Amino acid sequence: ADIDLTGVTWEPIGYSGSTCFAGNYDGGGHIIANAHSEGKADTDEKGNYSSTAGIFGWVAFGSVQNLHVKAADFVATGKNNYSYVGGITGVCYGASIQNCSVTNSTLESKRNNNNNCAGSIAGGSAGGTFKKCAAEGNTIKSMAYGGGFVGEVDDDNDGITTPSAFINCYAAKCTVTATTGESRGSSFAGGFAGQ
Repeated sequence: ADIDLTGVTWEPIGYSGSTCFAGNYDGGGHIIANAHSEGKADTDEKGNYSSTAGIFGWVAFGSVQNLHVKAADFVATGKNNYSYVGGITGVCYGASIQNCSVTNSTLESKRNNNNNCAGSIAGGSAGGTFKKCAAEGNTIKSMAYGGGFVGEVDDDNDGITTPSAFINCYAAKCTVTATTGESRGSSFAGGFAGQ
């Protein structure tokens, strides 16, 4: 069934490379609406952490299909480490995303310094395959990599042998900003991909 998450604080399914979602999820063409998340942190022994936000935080070698996200509000903040935000998943690592859409949503990645990524469908992709996915009417904000569809494509990541692929996908009517206050930092914003 369609799910309305109004009033629910959502915690992403799988939130790091070691605690990821590696199954196969089929949304049956249903809608998840009004999801809100401030991310899930993965803290190291020094108190630093990466953070992910999305319906899924980190999908690795699995798949998500036939899922539609509407009016989501996702934000993740990292501390001396990456933050990843995407409407479907924060990170797509060697995984497949098919027949999915994200519409009228706000997606933001932040950090105490540079290096974070946000995109309508995925914050970051390393060897991900995207087919028949759509992003419409979303607002994407990042300090480093912001894209209307995906924030950062990092196919040089260890363990990735096949580059990311985008087949019959599009982004439309999205607003993308990438700004950093760090004097040595760099920011990339793109209508489809940030970097």
